[in-house]
Amino acid sequence: MDKDIGEIILSGGVGTMPTDTIYGMVCSAMDTGAVKRIYDLKSRAPYKPLIILVSNSSQIGDCGVSLDNLNLHILDEKWRRSPSSIILPADNTLQHVHKGLNTIALRIPYSKPELLKLLSITGPIVATSVNISGESPLLNLEEIKQEFPNLDFYIGGRSGQVPSALYRLINDSLEPIER
Repeated sequence: MDKDIGEIILSGGVGTMPTDTIYGMVCSAMDTGAVKRIYDLKSRAPYKPLIILVSNSSQIGDCGVSLDNLNLHILDEKWRRSPSSIILPADNTLQHVHKGLNTIALRIPYSKPELLKLLSITGPIVATSVNISGESPLLNLEEIKQEFPNLDFYIGGRSGQVPSALYRLINDSLEPIER
């Protein structure tokens, strides 16, 4: 992934790429219009929040989340062990992503160094499965191109077959959430 993709994302582009789990439909988490476009493309219910990928703990603050050092340590340890999206309390900074729930699901994709590099350029991005809501995620780039021919970019590569595990931070511990 190169600087050009970062520029597309920063200019409001929406595309697809392998994440640390499955292929993701991605855009800048800070761009309200791009986030809305993902909802429209997927026919996603407007009240359902999205997951955000960040490159490091300082980008967590950009998402309206404030954590103490103990919680950062707990999260970082979990993210380094496995692809886990963790729901955290958030302010209204990214209300267009969390849909008024005042929580945000975050993940640092440590197992994908090239994605971490891109995130260091773009800042936080939303990443959601590539599919029409309610259908199975698309796991093949050619299928993605057929189903979503109007994305701004397509990045192929090795992708997993399983979405991230989901947790909620409660009183300094992580509680698993069934999907």
